[in-house]
Amino acid sequence: MLALTALVVGACGSGGSQEPATVRLQVATSQGEYPWTGPLLPPQAPVAVPPPAPDAVEEAGDPVSADGAVPSVPGDRAALYGGSLERTLCDRNAMVDTLEGDRSKADAWRGVLEVADIRGYISKLSPVLLRADTRVTLHEYRDNAASPVQAVLETGTIVLVDNRGVPRVRCARGNPLSSPVMTADAELEGRTWPGLNPERLFVVQPAEKPVEELRVVDIMTGGILPVRVGEGKQAPAPPPPPPPIETSTENPQSPSSEERRAQVQEPAPVPEPAPAPAPAAPPPEFVPQPAPAPAPAPEPAPAPPPPAPVRPPAPAPAPPPPPPPPQIQIPIPGAPPVVIPLPF
Repeated sequence: MLALTALVVGACGSGGSQEPATVRLQVATSQGEYPWTGPLLPPQAPVAVPPPAPDAVEEAGDPVSADGAVPSVPGDRAALYGGSLERTLCDRNAMVDTLEGDRSKADAWRGVLEVADIRGYISKLSPVLLRADTRVTLHEYRDNAASPVQAVLETGTIVLVDNRGVPRVRCARGNPLSSPVMTADAELEGRTWPGLNPERLFVVQPAEKPVEELRVVDIMTGGILPVRVGEGKQAPAPPPPPPPIETSTENPQSPSSEERRAQVQEPAPVPEPAPAPAPAAPPPEFVPQPAPAPAPAPEPAPAPPPPAPVRPPAPAPAPPPPPPPPQIQIPIPGAPPVVIPLPF
């Protein structure tokens, strides 16, 4: 634990030793142990604010980085907070719907901030980012009641501030905030973060009078951005639920005797005769059309070509005659030759 000795406005009384008070450290994205609502921060919520340009705060200086600056500052001090009109920082619609949907939770929340109308009050708060580690009293929701806890909110925590620049709600889970209770020798508990200085914890004091706008550091450009009280990009509201269907469970009352007699005696109204239908239009005059010319006879199909003549196979050649037997011819004048066969 770290000893906390700065900004003491009250001390322990006499009459015995007391245990030192504890102050809980709350990192910027912590969801808390006893929340009032569901998560209200947008995805990838910003936690860093660039330093303002020196010429933008040259009159009073940067309340965060100026040497020797008093950690107790008025809420309307320029550049005390960071902000944006381009990005959604806190879902205020969901916060209102959750609180108004639970009567005991709404009563406890209103009791901390002493307001009657939750919706109207939240609509007049502005979402901003702390530029310094800040002391507050953070109220948790335990056992259907608000439970105060002394706390330090880390730089970059998104809060809702009122028209005097005082943090009134921690946006992460809807915890209401009030002024811190400073005690001697308080001890810090919880996870620390780089740059935490127990001797330099800011306490925001209400501005002397209500203001219409706050001058914050634009988290996108680093310039000074005027933000009207209650201004800030809102998350889209969910569509309203359909109205319930009303059903009557009461038994209809039976008519009295006079009403029944009136119903019997009164003749039923005679319905008016329906108007006669308009005469149908006469059919169009029939005009005979000439018969179409007969289609020409189809040309006869061409005769198929005659089949090719089949030639008979050529006769086989006659075998050659056998050679004559060997013989001797003796010519005789004036007479056929004498043939003498030769015997073999």
